[in-house]
Amino acid sequence: MLGQMTTLRASETSFIVAVQRTRLARALVPAGKALSFFGEHAAGWILLGLLGAGIDWSHAGAWLLSVLAVIVAHGLSVVIKRVVRRPRPGAVVGADGKLDAGKGAYPVTAGGRVDARGLAEAGEQRASGADDDSDGEGATGNGTTGEGTTGDRTTGEFAAGDRTTGELATGEFAAGRGAIASAVKVYASAPSKLSFPSSHASSTMAACIVYTAFFPWLWPLAVVVALAMGVSRVILGMHFVTDVLAGYAIGLIVGVPTILLLHG
Repeated sequence: MLGQMTTLRASETSFIVAVQRTRLARALVPAGKALSFFGEHAAGWILLGLLGAGIDWSHAGAWLLSVLAVIVAHGLSVVIKRVVRRPRPGAVVGADGKLDAGKGAYPVTAGGRVDARGLAEAGEQRASGADDDSDGEGATGNGTTGEGTTGDRTTGEFAAGDRTTGELATGEFAAGRGAIASAVKVYASAPSKLSFPSSHASSTMAACIVYTAFFPWLWPLAVVVALAMGVSRVILGMHFVTDVLAGYAIGLIVGVPTILLLHG
């Protein structure tokens, strides 16, 4: 059974659920998916830097070193992920009764398939189900695992199986093996179940810093792009806010020394 969530994870999960329920967040999902595709493995930023090197041939060396900085920021985030091993917001319960942060892609359904659309729909149904009743009666039947659930419908808190594991914060659900552990809707997919830090945020921040150094007048746009990427990771259910902030920090740590070296 899933143990009691940490206060930070529970709070951040509740925040994601609240954000995803807003009309603005739902309207931004398509744009978020586009940003997610562009930033996957930092591929879009790497190609953009190579394009800059090809066009601005007189500064090709500086462009290529800037591309390297983006790769380093992305790689550093991946290494930290594997050390910290924080499960993503929409993690499922593994065979050991804990949130799954093992090998494989994200999100994962009970059948082991990556199905971002299905996870988004499931999260929406579970969230709305938690809001429907306020009579204090427990729910029965878990469509994902076949196990019964019990819980206080007045708070939206659910716990299945062993209630001694403790209730979760609002927006969190505890259930048997293979169950979705929260009401977070997942609109995208990733090759890893690991969350901290956000590699998209890391590579984007680094790219915005090192590439904009070639065109200082683009700094306002760069800030908007970096913020948009971070917000999109939360809206899509891919990362917690602290994942994004840590990713930004990595991008800054790599990006700022790079521009001082190349343009200082």
